[in-house]
Amino acid sequence: MEGEKFQELVLEQLKVLAEGQEELASKVASMDGRLGNVERGTIELQHGQQAMRQDITELQRGQQAMQQDIIELQRGQRRIETRMENEIIEKIGALFDDREVQNDRLDRIESKLEDISADVRYLVTKVALVEKMVK
Repeated sequence: MEGEKFQELVLEQLKVLAEGQEELASKVASMDGRLGNVERGTIELQHGQQAMRQDITELQRGQQAMQQDIIELQRGQRRIETRMENEIIEKIGALFDDREVQNDRLDRIESKLEDISADVRYLVTKVALVEKMVK
């Protein structure tokens, strides 16, 4: 009987070991599935990081292009400012000088007009005296 009990005990232990192995195999299979998910997630993250690197590179290129555009705009602005200083300010000065010449000319014309007006008054007075004498 002892042999039979021993045999039953060994069979029972083998049965427990077999069940444990099945449970372990099930857990390993589950872990394999989760590990596969982790690997896929890692690959997706790597792809996302690569896309982000490309986006950052494009942004940097765009920023460099904008900086170049700003430099060109500043150069253009300096050229315009220089042109204004050299040409436009000179022309404005010439206009003011011409205005002064015109004002001087008008002053001379007014002076001559006053002289003519005085002469006309004198002549009117003379004509009036001559007419008085003739009558």
